Amino acid sequence: MTGKPREPFDLERVRRNWERAAEPPRGELPSRLAQVEPPADALREARDLLDRIRVLSAQQLPAHERTLAPFFVEAAALLAGLEARPGDPPSADAKGEGAARARLGEVLEELEEILEVFATIQR
Repeated sequence: MTGKPREPFDLERVRRNWERAAEPPRGELPSRLAQVEPPADALREARDLLDRIRVLSAQQLPAHERTLAPFFVEAAALLAGLEARPGDPPSADAKGEGAARARLGEVLEELEEILEVFATIQR
């Protein structure tokens, strides 16, 4: 221990952070993002990042690995479902894809919040 007293978990601070992270209006990018090139294969990039986060969380939060596993499994399944298969018609089920993308966003938000909680508890 560092001798530094633990900061209590502040749910209101987490909520304020999410409120500040509101999406910019459609079609407008913040100036800091205007110069960023989107990845050629966004789904592959998302899978790679999810795998890296899973490995890091297993290394740094091993006691919580079983609790976190369902979030990683669901996010990976949603990403796999969004991937176009060769020979598939172009987005025949746009409504289902939109629902999958929305659910993926929810799962990632939940994962982020629980990782923050576990990281705060571990300090």
